[in-house]
Amino acid sequence: MKAPTTVLLALLLALFLTACSDVKVLEHNTAVLTPAAQVETFHPMDGPYVLGVGDEMTISVWTNTDLQRKVKIDPSGAIDYPLVGQVKTFGLTVDQLRGQLEGRLAKYIVEPRVDISLTEFKSLNVFVLGEVRTPGAVSLQRYITPQEAIAAAGGYSESARNDFAVILRRDPQKDVLMGIAAPLGLRAKGQPAMVLHGGDIVYVPRSGIASVETFMQHITTLVNPLVNVARGLVMAPDVVNVLNGTAFQPVQTQVRSSTANSAQAIIPAQ
Repeated sequence: MKAPTTVLLALLLALFLTACSDVKVLEHNTAVLTPAAQVETFHPMDGPYVLGVGDEMTISVWTNTDLQRKVKIDPSGAIDYPLVGQVKTFGLTVDQLRGQLEGRLAKYIVEPRVDISLTEFKSLNVFVLGEVRTPGAVSLQRYITPQEAIAAAGGYSESARNDFAVILRRDPQKDVLMGIAAPLGLRAKGQPAMVLHGGDIVYVPRSGIASVETFMQHITTLVNPLVNVARGLVMAPDVVNVLNGTAFQPVQTQVRSSTANSAQAIIPAQ
């Protein structure tokens, strides 16, 4: 998996135009992401589309044709617009961005009326990295689960741990990544369905990883081209418990198929 992963990271680096040449070492903190915050952040939320990195839009101001611009949200989550300069856009809805622009333009224009038309939805991708057969971007046509994203990336590699993945999502308010352990397969049975949002990273660890330090070294190398603007990684305690072997310990049970010529299937026990 090493060579494909290297090629993937080079492509992602070009795609996201990350100009930062220094490798940022993510720091992790487990004291912030409470169970309540996990549910609010990682489970479905009804509402309008939220802007993300790579989205393109046309912005215009009534009676001011010289202010019409086609802009793209850069890797830092911002756009540049005449008169007002840089505007943090990542995580806002179109209505929220319109309100911000109208408020800032009011210093120069009497009662500005801003129109925003989305032209490209580049943030409607999730990224599946780590121990999968074809790591890379998966386009979202609807809400999907981590298990579906892994399947779209070719499924698990032979060295993958298949009972959980780590889901990383950027918090635009704190400029950090948030990570929680997502149970997979039989371990997810009976639990609320977790869905992915545009820009999420699904990381499938190796079956042999058994320490937070090793995990952080590996994941920093993989996700740096995607999150060079993030200040760190806030991990829920369950991620640490999994990596330390104190939760979701993989116990495997052999199940023989009723077909004589079928190979044995190895599945994680509940």
